[in-house]
Amino acid sequence: MIKRKITAVGLLAISLTGCHEDQPSPPEARPVRTVTIERRAEGETVSLIGQI
Repeated sequence: MIKRKITAVGLLAISLTGCHEDQPSPPEARPVRTVTIERRAEGETVSLIGQI
């Protein structure tokens, strides 16, 4: 009777550890090119006309 309980607990523990799925690794961070724009008081206003 005790052997049966120990076997059942052992089988349950083995089956639970086998259900673990591996998590996919997160994607690597890639470098990004950025541009900073700031307003300046010097110069004249430019108006451009075009189509998008």
